[in-house]
Amino acid sequence: MAEVAALYRQGIVKPIDVVTTFDVSQLEKALVFMGKGTHVGKVVVTYNNPSSIVQVVPSASRASFDPNAAYILTGCSGLGVGYTISSWLIARGARHLYFLSRSGAPPPTLSSSEDIHCTSIKCDVTSKDQLNSALALVKAERHIKGVIHAAAVFEDVNLESMTYAQLRKVIDPKVSGTINLHEVTLDQPLDFFTMTSSIVSVVNTATQASYSAGNSFQDAFARFRRAQGLPALSLAMGMISDVGFASRRPDVQRSLQRNGVYGTTQEDLTKLLDIAFAVPPADAADRFDPCSDAHLLQGLEPIRIYRLDPNAEFIWSSDPRFSRLVRAIADLHELRQVSVTGGATKSAGGLSELLGRAAALRDAQRGGSQPDQQGAGLQELAQTVLVERVSKLLFLPVADVDVDEDLTTFGIDSMVGAELRGWLMKSFGLGVTFGQLVARGMRIRMLAGLVVEKLTAPRG
Repeated sequence: MAEVAALYRQGIVKPIDVVTTFDVSQLEKALVFMGKGTHVGKVVVTYNNPSSIVQVVPSASRASFDPNAAYILTGCSGLGVGYTISSWLIARGARHLYFLSRSGAPPPTLSSSEDIHCTSIKCDVTSKDQLNSALALVKAERHIKGVIHAAAVFEDVNLESMTYAQLRKVIDPKVSGTINLHEVTLDQPLDFFTMTSSIVSVVNTATQASYSAGNSFQDAFARFRRAQGLPALSLAMGMISDVGFASRRPDVQRSLQRNGVYGTTQEDLTKLLDIAFAVPPADAADRFDPCSDAHLLQGLEPIRIYRLDPNAEFIWSSDPRFSRLVRAIADLHELRQVSVTGGATKSAGGLSELLGRAAALRDAQRGGSQPDQQGAGLQELAQTVLVERVSKLLFLPVADVDVDEDLTTFGIDSMVGAELRGWLMKSFGLGVTFGQLVARGMRIRMLAGLVVEKLTAPRG
């Protein structure tokens, strides 16, 4: 300290007087410069130039609704996603909401304000007569300017086990209900006709075939209305993790995650609604498909899927419709590998190696060669691939998946079983029934043997 004090007194040690200035119009550049951590002295933003233009990020879009109009809502009487939608409508100006439901249950308490009117009407939208009677009451009071059709019924059942009654129970609200609402409101000056579809119609879930079909109908029906010059939107939402059906079903959440669907929140949903209702569509004349914005899909952002599992092989990965999404995820993976290793990406995974070695073995056998080195380790490689797949399906550590334990000990239910069967067929062309998977004595070692046998069998 004595030496430093002496240097200071002698004027050798002085305060740093290096000042780098940036005009306020260069604020972003100043932050980048300072963020590098290589500068000396002070970084100062100046406001000396009165002509400087500061770039400001525009406020997020916000929808707005007519306080004098009526808005029809189906499937919004509960405290889940429907409650979020209803609250958002009120926050954006709607004052007259009419809730249609089969039970006629009282509408949710959305606000204590006296100018907000929420009316519950007992009505099954699959009955056109009931719907006509219900909306006649509304039309007598005020014009209907919007419809949000969120009615949905869920049935968890595999397609081969589904009864006709179960099919109709799920399909009717989505199909008959949509058609009836369309026809009964043709005489109204609608600003929007919005149907809450689901990402399930795109990526599918093993036990939700009927629900997927119903949502697919709504996706197509939105295009049908647009083609007629009528407002329409099929809002295919991803998995809402904090309210609604998926939030109460961990098994459904896991199934969707296995298909690359990540969870979103109520806050995400309201932002999506503002975008869907407030951002004007592009000029139809400038687009290849004028009806493309009739279907808005949320839940397949590449970076968020990548964060779920950068090496995942989803059931839709080989579907040409997802080719750009798959490429975007692969690009992220390659960038990450280059960033970490400073070089090229790693080689292909075990599945590609298994398929390649099996093909080489078939070629060798066709040429009369003995399957010595070609077949060595193929069984073990197949076991490794199957263990990795089962661990991902069941969210288990790889070390906990014993190849000599019956598959039933891992808790394979019908949903997981259906996904495993689908993957075996898609990857290896191996068809197994659910009964075979959960039969006593069916182990990963035995299943790997079936895979190898299928892959190495001579092909005509």
